[in-house]
Amino acid sequence: MGRVTFDDPMEVVLWHPPEDSGPGLVRLEKLGRAVTGWAEIEIRPSPAGGSEILWTEFLRLRGLPRFLDPLVARAGHRLFTRAMSRLLARAAP
Repeated sequence: MGRVTFDDPMEVVLWHPPEDSGPGLVRLEKLGRAVTGWAEIEIRPSPAGGSEILWTEFLRLRGLPRFLDPLVARAGHRLFTRAMSRLLARAAP
């Protein structure tokens, strides 16, 4: 977020690599002092070729009341989308 940074340590608690019989799945538990929650990433073949990734995440900011969770979710989605867009733009040929 601009010049504001923080660590977001995570631990892999579930890992199923993609196989012919189904998609791959990884679950991460967030272990930070400021950010807690989890993320699940599913990787599956795309009908158009390549792969599709479904990223589902729930995060909480310690010290904030639960009624602010929807606002935190929207802000997290916006920041994550912007970060991924920048990464993909760098990777594009």
